[in-house]
Amino acid sequence: MRAEDVLDLSHASASGRKSEPIFGNLDAQIQRVAATFARLERRAAL
Repeated sequence: MRAEDVLDLSHASASGRKSEPIFGNLDAQIQRVAATFARLERRAAL
């Protein structure tokens, strides 16, 4: 899975489940993972 896919998932879940704070921590974790993937991809591309 590409970092872009993870970001798409995090945006979709964040906008689709605003009324359910249960998923707030999960969304934050997904975004951290997505950011880490993006960092790793940039490093690997160098």
